[in-house]
Amino acid sequence: MRPLYCLIFLWLALRLNAQPAVAITEWCSNPIGSDATGEWVELHNFGDTSIQLQNWRLRDADTDNAPLTDAPYELPHGGFCVLARNKAAFEQAWFDGVTDPRVLEVAMSLGNTTDELMLETSDGTIVWQLAYGNDDEAGASTYLTETDFALRTWGTQATPGIDRNGVDPVSGTLGYEHHLAAPGFVRSSVNGDVGSPLAGNNPVGRRRGNALRFDGVDDAVQLGDAFQFDHDTPFTIQTWLRLAPTTGTNAQIFAKYDSTEVVGYTFGVIGSTGQLTFGLTNFTVSPLQFFEVRAQTDLRDGAWHHVTVTYDGSGTDAGAHLYVDGVDETQLVIPGTVSTSILTDVDATIGNYFNGPEHLSGALDELRIHSTARTAAQVREARFLTLRMRDSTLLGYYQFDQAATATFLRDATGRHSGELLGFGAEGGWETSPVPVGNDASERSVSASIDSVGSGSDFANLSPARLVLQFTDHSEAEAVTATYQHFPPNQLDDVTGFEVFS
Repeated sequence: MRPLYCLIFLWLALRLNAQPAVAITEWCSNPIGSDATGEWVELHNFGDTSIQLQNWRLRDADTDNAPLTDAPYELPHGGFCVLARNKAAFEQAWFDGVTDPRVLEVAMSLGNTTDELMLETSDGTIVWQLAYGNDDEAGASTYLTETDFALRTWGTQATPGIDRNGVDPVSGTLGYEHHLAAPGFVRSSVNGDVGSPLAGNNPVGRRRGNALRFDGVDDAVQLGDAFQFDHDTPFTIQTWLRLAPTTGTNAQIFAKYDSTEVVGYTFGVIGSTGQLTFGLTNFTVSPLQFFEVRAQTDLRDGAWHHVTVTYDGSGTDAGAHLYVDGVDETQLVIPGTVSTSILTDVDATIGNYFNGPEHLSGALDELRIHSTARTAAQVREARFLTLRMRDSTLLGYYQFDQAATATFLRDATGRHSGELLGFGAEGGWETSPVPVGNDASERSVSASIDSVGSGSDFANLSPARLVLQFTDHSEAEAVTATYQHFPPNQLDDVTGFEVFS
């Protein structure tokens, strides 16, 4: 039995000495503006079990020694949390003021150019340690590029182990990298810090906030080389639009289109008629390949409308559909087939195409981009509800619910925030009357019935707390009901349900 006792003792020793699997994956020590409100450190649990962070500490090699929290706090396996020097300021900068329990306020102080970050458990065990010596680029974070988490010590005070502009002295590889050297990371905060804290899984404001107004002259939002949809790639773009009544020229809502090569896709408005338009184009081949569809409604009434384009990736005009206020209004204008790539490296742009003259005159709210062709029911059901970030097809989500001082457009998915161009001192932000929202208790819900029969028939939309009885019903039609659960002051202008023929 002695070998068994030895194995049990060895197993217990390994268990007792095993270090918690928590890494420092990103930090910003030199924010633009105040260090007291802008410094933050991101932690990641890369292990298989949750970890209790109560009474853990973040310290350096000198006198700094800050507790993370004196209350119980579990970091789930695979989860992230942020240690913020000022929790409220961090949440305002990154999440538009939405409170997030994953953000802990920690009384830390990070050196701008040189310092150490040592993560210590409640019993004094150091589970992650790093030392940087050239962290002097204001407004940029540093993030861990390694994914195996094999190295837990990245230098000491005497010998810093991180060189963000080259090979790390300790690892011999570029283990930590400066975000300014990685243009693919375009998530930026209000105060200019570049990075993706909390892995981009950012909370969503659930109630009505602001919209963004475009002046029709030079306003646009550039999103970088994002949303690379090809002729064989399905996607959906949907938003709330208020078009100026004076609009007389063509304008783009969303486009990734190279006007020099005449290749890409566009989703916009015909100026002379106020109709939605969508098309795919490739003029780099012979014969030329393109198609265009339009909707029926003239949107130049100064009112807010929910507009959507869905494309199924078929390469044909039949695969594109335009919806206005939940109704499919697709009209074929130019038939065609696109069978060659429309990919282009110009910036995806809101309110224009890249460096184009087709500036939008009007306002936008709740812009969403999916990697699938949404069904008619999905279009209707999402119309009055903010999303809860559970849809893996959601590639971009722009709520426009930012402060009037915001200089960027936040993407709630954390992938493709945008640069505001041309808006000037007035910023373009305005209060939105669009009745879109949700609630923390998740009682807001939409429900659909694809076909309510003709004559006398019932439509039981119980998930949305509604039952309709039709007493004189001439033809079968689809019904969607949306129930919004808000505090009393959030009920103004809310539309409860609509019937779609």
